[in-house]
Amino acid sequence: MTAPNPAAIAASLVEFGAVSTTEKLAKMADFCQKRRAGTVRQHRPALTTNREGPATMAKPIPTPIPEDVKARFWAKVDVRGPDDCWEWQGSRTNKGYGGFSINSHPLKAHRLAWQFANNRDWPAGLEACHSCDNPPCVNPNHIRPGTRRENIRDRVERGRNAGTAAVNAAKTHCLRGHPLSGDNLSIRTRGETRMRHCRICAALHTRRWRARKKGAAQ
Repeated sequence: MTAPNPAAIAASLVEFGAVSTTEKLAKMADFCQKRRAGTVRQHRPALTTNREGPATMAKPIPTPIPEDVKARFWAKVDVRGPDDCWEWQGSRTNKGYGGFSINSHPLKAHRLAWQFANNRDWPAGLEACHSCDNPPCVNPNHIRPGTRRENIRDRVERGRNAGTAAVNAAKTHCLRGHPLSGDNLSIRTRGETRMRHCRICAALHTRRWRARKKGAAQ
């Protein structure tokens, strides 16, 4: 199928009165050429739907969070004793975690609860670890920031979501019994994946490979 010619399209629009000036014709033809070449990208801001009018750009999250927003948040929490689970009564994800929105920005309820209780932002790059292992719980005493490895290790120890990555992350020794720690631990990266290796086993593999190579050369 032959690609449409932007100049021909623009000329037809002029013929039917859709474009009235040569300047508009030139701009449209140039824009079509750039779109076809992939040199034009459209960046659209986040929009929020207004039932009484057209879509408008979403407002940023205010800093600090206003008290009325905090009151709206805690109204959706079943607050109990300090050691009990405070389950979220609002909307939840398919995994059971609570969701809360501020100016149409979706946020995680358990992280917000921790932020409100500690009066500080959530630490960048860390995940939320539940000591109670109860996804709807937003009790700040049951939530702590932790690394992904710590979060995965908690899941394995509690028998939840023990996939291959989780099992490997929880290993403390290699298959030959060498410790995966200290000077014997080698960490390699491939893209965003971090892999742990045993240095003793790697050295053994290298010696065997050199021996096979030497024997094949003789």
